[in-house]
Amino acid sequence: MPILGPESDPPPHRLAAGPASADVILHAAEELFAAKGFKRTTIKDISNASGMNSALIYYYFDNKTRLYHLILTRLVLALKKRAVPAIKKARSMEDMIRGIVDAQVTLFGNHPRAAALLIREMVDHQAEFAHGLITQLTAELFRPACRIIDRGKQDGSIRADVDSRYAAISTISQVVYFSLAGPAIRLWLERRGPFPTIPDLKEFGRHASEFAIAALRPVPAPTDAKHPWGRAARAELRADPPTAAERAEMRAWSKSNKSRSRPRSRP
Repeated sequence: MPILGPESDPPPHRLAAGPASADVILHAAEELFAAKGFKRTTIKDISNASGMNSALIYYYFDNKTRLYHLILTRLVLALKKRAVPAIKKARSMEDMIRGIVDAQVTLFGNHPRAAALLIREMVDHQAEFAHGLITQLTAELFRPACRIIDRGKQDGSIRADVDSRYAAISTISQVVYFSLAGPAIRLWLERRGPFPTIPDLKEFGRHASEFAIAALRPVPAPTDAKHPWGRAARAELRADPPTAAERAEMRAWSKSNKSRSRPRSRP
């Protein structure tokens, strides 16, 4: 199966001739591809779901493969439209994370089946159709996010032990999972009706952003007197000092950990 490029998009003059009809077809096809997959979805299925004549579908999109690729392309472009400018404008790790998450919330709010469609593309086709699009996202979203995290590690605003690649993947993955696992999360949250809704996505997006930001920030030593958290911890210890039994337990734990971390001598 060939990997498709920009040449697979339908001629622009065809879409201009009837954009409303084309949008109806694209919406119906997106729903079907997400639910049934590319191979099991037929042009007849799309015609029935959209109420559009099969000949009109072929007129706009030439064939099912080009229609599928155009749907993937418009999802990626919608994500890039908000995420890429946010990353370019970001002055900090916090700005970058909030920008990426906001772009994802907007995408999945406007395209509720997008997460299922993208995951199905990964599982069914090993991202073969989306290879070029993923390459774009790697260059314009993933690598810039990694560079921002690496800069934060250098200036001390981000934990030094963090792998920037995994940190970026974790940030990107949260909203995708929340959207994809909606049926399970709905049960966990004891919710009824459609889930996740746009307000649900926005609420989780705020949580996901702050969760990722907190995970990347450096954690000061609790007794570091130069840091306000450290001062608070020292004051708490003075107000409520550990008991003799607690001190003994702490010494035993420390001794045990030191012995485990000591390198073993070779025979």
